[in-house]
Amino acid sequence: MNERFLSKAKTKNGEWVEGLVVGYTQGGLHTLRIQAINNTYYYFEIDPKTLCQCTGLKDKNGRLIFEGDIVEVFNTYENEIEVITEIIWGEDYPAFELKDTFFSECNNLSFIMAEDYTIEVIGNMHD
Repeated sequence: MNERFLSKAKTKNGEWVEGLVVGYTQGGLHTLRIQAINNTYYYFEIDPKTLCQCTGLKDKNGRLIFEGDIVEVFNTYENEIEVITEIIWGEDYPAFELKDTFFSECNNLSFIMAEDYTIEVIGNMHD
């Protein structure tokens, strides 16, 4: 499965699950389909307000970065934290973006992934 098409969301009991969004069940409830290693499928009723799409990128620890994740951007050249912010879908730029302003004129998430910065997921806005 291509990681770029993954989503994550919280179930009714507050547990995070990752998988593919498969649509609606009876009554208009959102479901998330999870494919296990043994090709068994599991379906979870999710809270649609917590649905987060995968960016296709990984942080410095190899953890997938999702929309809504809170990330710490560290400037390795200056040896300091540059910003702590949320990952959002850019309204003016058709790509995932950092919520807080960053000094790059291009997509700042792409900029920090290519320059002297590291990014680390430290939470999610729904936690």
